[in-house]
Amino acid sequence: MKTKAPLFFICGYPDCFELGLHPHHITYQPNVEEKFCVKHHKEIETLLFHHSDRDRITLSNDQRIRIYKDWISGAEKVTEHMRAVFNKFSDWKD
Repeated sequence: MKTKAPLFFICGYPDCFELGLHPHHITYQPNVEEKFCVKHHKEIETLLFHHSDRDRITLSNDQRIRIYKDWISGAEKVTEHMRAVFNKFSDWKD
């Protein structure tokens, strides 16, 4: 059985009990951050990259919040294609 990490270190993704040591900006102005484990941080970055690259835009705060809420609720998932494109073009380091 997994033991829960101290509450302030838990990943911000629902039902994930990994350490949330990777801060992610939901929005920049105002500064809203959430901490995620490596897996979930990479997932939200992949989704944001996919939406901004697909539409060739810089995402607004409203768009970033909508994508974040859809992902947290399970309405939006990372596909293998999204993951492959993100891995090809990003400088992400595990």
